[in-house]
Amino acid sequence: MREHGVTSCWFSDRPRPPWLGTVPSVRLTTDADGGLTVAEGLVKFTGGGWETPTDASLTNLLRWVFARRVVPHAPRARIRYPLRQLSQVWTAPQYVTAEDAYLVETEKRQRLQEERQAAYREKREKELAKIRARNAESRARAIAKVTVVEGKVRELHRRAGSELHDKLMERADVQEAVAFLASDAYNIPVPAGWSWSEGHWAGGMPLIRTDEWVPTAVLDPEPGQVRGDAFRLLAGLLLLFPTKARKERFERNTRRRRKVPIDGWHTDFIADPPAPASDGAGARRRRTAEEGNCPQPQLVAKISRAEYPAEPAAELGPAAALYTAVCLMCGGPYNRPWRRVLPGDRGGGQTAKAT
Repeated sequence: MREHGVTSCWFSDRPRPPWLGTVPSVRLTTDADGGLTVAEGLVKFTGGGWETPTDASLTNLLRWVFARRVVPHAPRARIRYPLRQLSQVWTAPQYVTAEDAYLVETEKRQRLQEERQAAYREKREKELAKIRARNAESRARAIAKVTVVEGKVRELHRRAGSELHDKLMERADVQEAVAFLASDAYNIPVPAGWSWSEGHWAGGMPLIRTDEWVPTAVLDPEPGQVRGDAFRLLAGLLLLFPTKARKERFERNTRRRRKVPIDGWHTDFIADPPAPASDGAGARRRRTAEEGNCPQPQLVAKISRAEYPAEPAAELGPAAALYTAVCLMCGGPYNRPWRRVLPGDRGGGQTAKAT
């Protein structure tokens, strides 16, 4: 029949005839008066989709089919009724034309939208390229600046003796960071920098390449100190953290403070800490500076998320009653009396030798 162009229409009053929609067909149902009406298979195109008319009787359908006022059609737009999508339906020729016009207009709108999106992406990429170029220049200047500072401090310490730097390299976290960067993951030989007390490291420990003497990474910077020169410098370096939790803390806090480079931070972590050992009472004892190998602790006071120089003292100073001092040599807290060192005041007060 298809080969000879014979138009046919299949009918069924079963709820789900399996061939419905694969051939020119409709599903019938009985109305309140006992007459047969079309439930599925006859559609009209309105508002961008196909709908089923609610008052099409079998008599009217047959009249429309014989007069060719409805024809078989394979719909391309979605049929909007909660039954099933049919691959072939009956509809009027004007609805086929309406579907074609709708699809042409939809394709046109989609093409214009894609062109606008492509133009926006191109414009955005050009803007980002300019920003990245400016950022690369500012980071290069920041690295060049701290390279000069690092060289001066390194030379100054060498003249005075390298005992302080040797003790710094004995810190467990520094040794782990140096070993981590020297491993196959990075294969970069780095010792700790000499200018760790400078503000542009954001409270972290600089790690310097020994072959070029330029900053390569910063160990455990503080998110609250990432601003100004520190932000520009750290944005171009590897930020290394002792644990994954410390890394996530830095990323979370800088994101909250909106201090994130346009391409994000380059971060990594050494390893997650092992489960803490406990004694019989279940308490864990912290190692403090006076219990370690720090006959002359190098102290900093952590006050309002910033660090200030401090020194051992004979009596408990006002700041010591509220804040904590940490030794730069061993990384542990200093629990003996200490005082904050004001500018121009180092060595001016009465100090006590740490034991």
